[in-house]
Amino acid sequence: MSVQSARNLLEQQVALVRPVIELRADMSQHLARQVLPYLDPAAQEVVREVIEYLDEETDIDDDLPYFLDVALGEIRKVLPPEAHGKEATGPDSGALGNNHSFGACRQLTPEEEVLQAAMQPIGVLYRATRRALDHADAIRQSFRLLGME
Repeated sequence: MSVQSARNLLEQQVALVRPVIELRADMSQHLARQVLPYLDPAAQEVVREVIEYLDEETDIDDDLPYFLDVALGEIRKVLPPEAHGKEATGPDSGALGNNHSFGACRQLTPEEEVLQAAMQPIGVLYRATRRALDHADAIRQSFRLLGME
């Protein structure tokens, strides 16, 4: 592998990491303002841990998407399934304990609408982080395969 191709890989990695850094900068404030007020106390405690992680850790590693996914999970618990892309599985799903029958859709409360909108930036940061981590892993694996460790 030439110096030029290594430089290109590094430039690609920097280009993937830069949006993660930019998006991450405001994420703890986003969670505090747009998510925390609309969660129950137990979920608030979980999201506070996510905020604490974001405020204390600066590394971009597998923990970052994990914590973002935890925050998304707490939001999903509050929202009805149709608000985050999950639909009932069939016409009998209401009989199986699901309060939402097939095709049924209720209007979201204002609080649920705020949470639904809050999911988008968290998801963007999650996907950007996964892309950066996956690219870095691909580089590491390639170097190993080429015996360049």
